[in-house]
Amino acid sequence: PGNLYTFRWDRKPRWFPGCKDIVEGAVNGKDEQERKTKSEELCSNTWAVALEVSAACDYAQKKGQSARFLSGVVVPTSFLAHLNRRSQFLKVIGPLALKPRVIPNGVYSLVLTSRHVASIDGAAGGLRRQFARLRAEALADVQSWLAYQVGRQGMTLLR
Repeated sequence: PGNLYTFRWDRKPRWFPGCKDIVEGAVNGKDEQERKTKSEELCSNTWAVALEVSAACDYAQKKGQSARFLSGVVVPTSFLAHLNRRSQFLKVIGPLALKPRVIPNGVYSLVLTSRHVASIDGAAGGLRRQFARLRAEALADVQSWLAYQVGRQGMTLLR
């Protein structure tokens, strides 16, 4: 758990939601046209990210039959103002100075959404190589936030 996988929007796994699905309901704007413009800017300047949030005990006991992933986006800090960071379903981590091979060097924030959680068969869900790993403290914070989000009362959406 804690592994971060990133990919371009046109090369994302089938189970991963599209960019517009992830940022839906979280884009700032006065009217629908402004929100649509900002959503398109976000989708053309961000990368998809999946954070593995599987239980650590599954790995310790070698019983990991599936991996659980939280979907999100890697956002350059200059585009972070396009998002309403107070949305309860978003978890923002950063700013982070990233130098991976997959995306250009720069300062980014990870924006994770509790609306798109996937459990995939296999240890790493078919993803090839991690580009980074969250420290244990940051991962514990995300897992605590996710547990609250998944367990809170409200409408459940099944697709």
